Amino acid sequence: MLDEDQLEGEPELAIGERRREDGVTVARALHAGRVVPPGNLHVTRAKITAQSPSGGNGSISVSGDFSTPPAFDFPPPFTVRVQDGGSLDRSHVFTGCTSKAGRIRCRDSAADGQFKATVKPRRNSTTTKFKIGFRREAIGGPFTAPVTVTITHDAGVVRSDSIASCQPAGRGIKCREP
Repeated sequence: MLDEDQLEGEPELAIGERRREDGVTVARALHAGRVVPPGNLHVTRAKITAQSPSGGNGSISVSGDFSTPPAFDFPPPFTVRVQDGGSLDRSHVFTGCTSKAGRIRCRDSAADGQFKATVKPRRNSTTTKFKIGFRREAIGGPFTAPVTVTITHDAGVVRSDSIASCQPAGRGIKCREP
């Protein structure tokens, strides 16, 4: 775990502040005296699809992993924010989750869509995988790279990453790590 002494000489970032470094968005946050290392979130895939002319059926899917500590638990609720290089900026606070043996499964429905998340630790590792989906979204394109995902949990732990290797796909874009 990094502490303030190990970050000596690095530019200071406020809680939740982001900066670009070598083409990747990095973030740091103080939480219970700990600092989340920059680049802790690793987005490996993203897909954004615009709604059809009939409307309300757009979607967002992102997946990847992150290292622990700090631990990722439920409760408390956590927030996922997805942005593209253009005007897309969607977020959701996951509250309808269950946790069993370290695995967290979430399903929420709201007026602005249906939301699913799975967060589970990899066996014999300090890495945790995540898969998040926003469905029935009223979103329109065009969408542009990079796609940035920010997960905020435990009252201030911020994990953020961007994926820029994106291609047009139907009514949206599809991003995949090369």
